[in-house]
Amino acid sequence: FMKQGFTLVELLVVITIFGLITAAAVANLRGNSPKRQLRGQTVNLASLLRQAQVQAMSGESFAGSVPAGGYGVYIETCAVPPCEVKLFADQNANFTMEQPAEVIQTITLGNEAFIDTVSTGNPSVFLFRQPTGSVCFNNICSEAGVAAITIGVRGSTETSNVTINQVSGQISS
Repeated sequence: FMKQGFTLVELLVVITIFGLITAAAVANLRGNSPKRQLRGQTVNLASLLRQAQVQAMSGESFAGSVPAGGYGVYIETCAVPPCEVKLFADQNANFTMEQPAEVIQTITLGNEAFIDTVSTGNPSVFLFRQPTGSVCFNNICSEAGVAAITIGVRGSTETSNVTINQVSGQISS
């Protein structure tokens, strides 16, 4: 007569193979975690800059009127997370962010992410002016430069940059 089922040896082999595959998958996920977080936070920062640019180009109103100076992003270097970046409306065209009246949104980078450097100084204001979306770096609107914001993640030596081209207005991450 025929026995149905598996022998103990067959079950142990299958369990061992399953355990090895699971261990490899978990190690792979943990190895990419800081890299994934770095990429995600870089995209978040670039998206906030693009949001300010689009709001300026569209002439979107804030508190009942279109801000005279446009829309900007305020960034400071921050070695200890959590780090904040602020989107603001420059209502009086003074190239600065006046808290809390002009702040539209504050984003907090992930628990492990930090802002390593800002090439235009610390703190920096990136102001997009209407109707063209042209960008000013810390009150300088005419020099054809490129600004870089470097982001890092604790537990990793890798960094990532968000760049803003003053001539084209292109934001890259």
